[in-house]
Amino acid sequence: MDYYSHSRRKRKEQFRNEMMMFGAFVFFYPMIISVHMGWSPLIGIAGYLLTKYQHKRAYFILLLAYLVHVDLNLALPLFLSLITIYLVQFLVFTQFRRFFMNKYYLPIFFVLFTDVAYYLVLLVYDFVFNTTSITYNYWLIYYVIIDLMFIGWYRMNNEQ
Repeated sequence: MDYYSHSRRKRKEQFRNEMMMFGAFVFFYPMIISVHMGWSPLIGIAGYLLTKYQHKRAYFILLLAYLVHVDLNLALPLFLSLITIYLVQFLVFTQFRRFFMNKYYLPIFFVLFTDVAYYLVLLVYDFVFNTTSITYNYWLIYYVIIDLMFIGWYRMNNEQ
């Protein structure tokens, strides 16, 4: 009985520490990327994690807060990232889930399609409203590569 309660306390403490670290990341990382252009906004990874953890309330709320925080700090259209992520999930990801049986490539393709779709939707938004949300140059390719590297690292370390 004592072992069970010790194990349960340890899991709760681990979850609390994980949420504190994730919350600090959600709060501070968008501020850092608004100052330094070389830091990727990680929209594709946030989208993958949002679809993966949509039934776990704490992760879901923190990921929603992260996406809204990124949109606000980078002066991007509010909720455009959320709309794009869910469009990619429902229109593209469900089809690729049937097409690819290898679960290692699904997150990589989801992140790739989410990033490309988000930047295309931003391009359409800029054209329709005659604004410039972001500059379209090689930094966007760099951001996609960083997202793909991080999702590959995440898949190698967290999911066997």
